[in-house]
Amino acid sequence: QHQHQHQLRLPHPRPEGVRDGLGLRPLLYFSEGWVVSAVSAVVMVTLVAASSRAAWNTASPATALLTFVQAWAGLAAFAFALALPSMLKFYTWFASSGIWLASHRGFGSRGHNPYGLPINMPVLSVRAFVASGLVLVASFAAAAVVAATAATAATVATAATTPTTTAAPWALPLGLLMATSYIAAMLYLSQLYPESTAGQHSSLVVPNILAYLTLGLLATSLRTELSQEVLAQDCALVLLLVRVHLVSLYFGGCVSKLAGSYVVGYPWMAGGRSLRACAYHALWSRPGASADALITRLQVRLCTAPAWVLTLLSVLTHVFQLGSPAVLVWPSLGPLFAAGAFSFHIGVYTVLGIDFCTHWCPALIVFCVARGPSAGLLASPASPASALVSVAAGWNVLHWAAVAYLACQLFCVLTLNEARGGTGPMPFSCSPMFAMPQDLLGDPMINWFTSISGNPRAAGHLGTIEWSGPPFASHTLSQHDLDRLPWDVTYVGSVSTRNVLVARCINEPYRTGAGNGGDRLCFTNERGCGADKAAAMQRWANQSPLCGPRLEGDALTEAQRQQLVASAVQLRLVVLGLKGKAD
Repeated sequence: QHQHQHQLRLPHPRPEGVRDGLGLRPLLYFSEGWVVSAVSAVVMVTLVAASSRAAWNTASPATALLTFVQAWAGLAAFAFALALPSMLKFYTWFASSGIWLASHRGFGSRGHNPYGLPINMPVLSVRAFVASGLVLVASFAAAAVVAATAATAATVATAATTPTTTAAPWALPLGLLMATSYIAAMLYLSQLYPESTAGQHSSLVVPNILAYLTLGLLATSLRTELSQEVLAQDCALVLLLVRVHLVSLYFGGCVSKLAGSYVVGYPWMAGGRSLRACAYHALWSRPGASADALITRLQVRLCTAPAWVLTLLSVLTHVFQLGSPAVLVWPSLGPLFAAGAFSFHIGVYTVLGIDFCTHWCPALIVFCVARGPSAGLLASPASPASALVSVAAGWNVLHWAAVAYLACQLFCVLTLNEARGGTGPMPFSCSPMFAMPQDLLGDPMINWFTSISGNPRAAGHLGTIEWSGPPFASHTLSQHDLDRLPWDVTYVGSVSTRNVLVARCINEPYRTGAGNGGDRLCFTNERGCGADKAAAMQRWANQSPLCGPRLEGDALTEAQRQQLVASAVQLRLVVLGLKGKAD
């Protein structure tokens, strides 16, 4: 056996009281992502169905903005309140866990400083964490109420006032509530950076939308004279900034994959291999409740699907992401774009188990309001694009700050700042989550599989577990820290890779093993896993063609690939069956 091979090691038992309260039952039984996405879908369908196209074309931008704030803030309050009990259990454990990940706070999978600035986020006590969560929920709920009231008043005022004058008394209180939500969100989310549903990239849209709403609404409140035309331009500008930012995230995701393909020298879409690898990794780390569960069966179907099916799905995803800026030019496509993005998030959540539903789906509401000419980059003289030229002279410093904020986001997308490593600019992001091509039977990336107890799809679970482990330097989780986790975790696989950038993320002793392609690694903190499962995991590590040297993968025929992957899937189902139903 290779010198870097590790036998399964069973540590001392951990307290049952700690294990039983984390990452198990969601508040409403269903995972938060399913609940929030379902409610978001109802809201979006209602908004689109409630008005005719003509009504949307003539809708006031102020009414559209208030409608968006009302719906989005209300859903955000619901989402954060729904997850708060589970987050409290998670943070109570995390803050006192003693693992290295808990030594700091920040954003992204590694807890970077906000916006890449030399500003350390504070480590909150449990009471302060709860207080920040309660303030966040309360400020969102209050903003939804204020926006709903103001939307009704704005509709009446538009009909009653003269075309040259108007008032927006709601701008200041709503702007202050958004500012409060922004501060609370930055504090609250920075404490949860490694959590599975609010950490990493799952909630990055929240502080960004809040930044635009805060700056835009307060900028409007500072105007000494406010005509209907100026109010419409201000509100349309805020909606435009939010839409451009969201579109840049989808567009950046595709650009990151194209850049990753260039760096590795292997196309992301080729043969559907990257999508197959993503599905197989999820079959390990985020399967259904049992080997017979619907989600597990869907994952198996995708893992064993013909190459042309996987290639087609990959191409459609790239086309959607790369073509997303079209909705900025033709805002009437808003509902269609929202439906596509919603389907994309549901598909990722179902098959891969990664939650971009809880916080991204409510944000899509912005594409279901103000779909007329005033919402586009081009078209009528009243459009925000024209306003940028003709009205910019009347802007105050907060208007310019909002535009500068978007410019920073676009810079991070076009330069792939986050994908290239470094300190990371989050909550600015180019969405590089799936940037690197993968091949289960080749080695453009490592094959690192993780089996986790609990429910990583629900709030209150450590989402960075599957990207961590003793061999890694960038996502540190030593054996000592692994033994402190309240979940049963098993790592099995190989860190062999031809990718120099990925190899740099591996600790030196294991990097040496990766260099000659012979490593077959297995780590665990599980106790009482049973002799059958232990033997199955060890046999998998020793014999699987997905571990060790994989350079010969390029020479395999598609039929040989299908056969090898199918056998690997069956062995994973055997191990999953031995594990039994999820907690």
